[in-house]
Amino acid sequence: MPLFGPFALVDLLVLGLYFAAIGGIAWRMGKPERDSEDFIVGGRQVPWPAVLLSVMATEISAVTFLAVTGTGFESNLTYLQFGIGSIAGRVVVAIIFLRAYYATRCLTVYGYLAIRFGETTRYTATGVFLISRLVAAAIRLSLAAIGFHVLLDIPFLWTLGAFTLVAIAYTSWGGIKAVIWTDVVQAVVFIGGGLAAFLWIGAEIGFGNIFSTAGESDKLTLLRLAPEAGASQPWWNDAGLFYLAFVNGFVMIIASLGTDQDLTQRLLTCKRVGEAQRSVILSGVFGIPVAALFLLVGLAIYAYARLHPEWLLPVNAEGVVQSSQVFAAFIRDVLPAGLRGLLVAGIFASAMSSIDSAMSALASSAMSDLYRPLIRRNASERHYLGVARIGVAVFGILLLLIAWSVRDTPNFLWLALGVAGIPAGTLLGIFLLGLTTRRGNDRWNLAAMASGLLLSTILFTAIRMEWIGLAWPWIVIIGTSWTFAIGFLGKAPAACAETDSPHS
Repeated sequence: MPLFGPFALVDLLVLGLYFAAIGGIAWRMGKPERDSEDFIVGGRQVPWPAVLLSVMATEISAVTFLAVTGTGFESNLTYLQFGIGSIAGRVVVAIIFLRAYYATRCLTVYGYLAIRFGETTRYTATGVFLISRLVAAAIRLSLAAIGFHVLLDIPFLWTLGAFTLVAIAYTSWGGIKAVIWTDVVQAVVFIGGGLAAFLWIGAEIGFGNIFSTAGESDKLTLLRLAPEAGASQPWWNDAGLFYLAFVNGFVMIIASLGTDQDLTQRLLTCKRVGEAQRSVILSGVFGIPVAALFLLVGLAIYAYARLHPEWLLPVNAEGVVQSSQVFAAFIRDVLPAGLRGLLVAGIFASAMSSIDSAMSALASSAMSDLYRPLIRRNASERHYLGVARIGVAVFGILLLLIAWSVRDTPNFLWLALGVAGIPAGTLLGIFLLGLTTRRGNDRWNLAAMASGLLLSTILFTAIRMEWIGLAWPWIVIIGTSWTFAIGFLGKAPAACAETDSPHS
């Protein structure tokens, strides 16, 4: 294969423009940084439209760009059911969670737990976040690197290294402002790339053929209100059923945007709480059509493959089609020059929008919630800024190592969602305890989180090993309920019970 694989000169020019834009923005946004508050929350001066696009970019990521496209190719449109529930969840985040965070002006969401309960709760929640976010972000990184590996036929480790080094460079330099503003460019690139791919396929084979082929294969189902005929499992264990998908989307988005520093961090960068609330709600409204776009791209590729059987789909050693690699293979084999470069930039953008925010959140939380209170309480702001920047590099290397270890995973989309459910319920249960009740204390919270995490891990393992027939959304629901219930047994200290309000 030539040095640049299937790339033509125009593809390289498109990629060059993309990298120039990302590098320029990261450089410009990093220059005014003075202290850790600048690095973590951007001085609380970031415009809300930029925050909106950044949230969308991080939520979409390589999982949407490649894995959701693969879901459209392999299945149908029922993935959108999760988005419907997520809009309701965003309203809860806006009204309850963001109000509390802005009232306390905490730098991280776990700082709020220190104010509400105490340091033990904060340290435990931070530890849960650090471990779980490393795994979840590494899965996304691995998926994106596989996309480049398929496209360019270069060693997988090289692609991992390239993604990681680029993200470390601009994230450590520019902090959350660089993450948000580069995410704006990246959101435009991969949404525009997805739209261009769908329009090109439609022009090539006809939009009528796309939808007729999809309809013949029962791929246009949007809402599934009843179990499939002959289903062997009860309806409450059917993750694709609308009711359970709605509840899961509702609970998961509250956990993600309300308790996960990776996504919540950018919501703390607005000037006022109203701007943050607007960003989080609109990101859900706009996110549904974006997810629908990539599902439609998957349907379009399916129709193209049916009409062009000479195109060889990517398969594993057993001859099974690798749905998460279909889009990358289509970009490599079928799309014309120029458009190919835009879509490759889209894959790179989707990867960067995932791992840059993860590196920033991991480093920020480790510095603010662990290093600062436990190791160096009264150091200079210059020192803390340096520690955060070093943390970006350290966590970047850890992400690379974990991404390498999960490279052979067969279904990235459902693995990513399942893994996210393990800590989500634990963290959500504790935050709900603090935001909606006057109960809870450090000792009981530790027991609640430890037992909730253990229970969720056991459920996840049992489901993955097929020991029990339980749908994975129940992991979050059970974990949240368990953690909240155990934490509620703890009576708050008298002073806290008298002075704390549920939304303080």
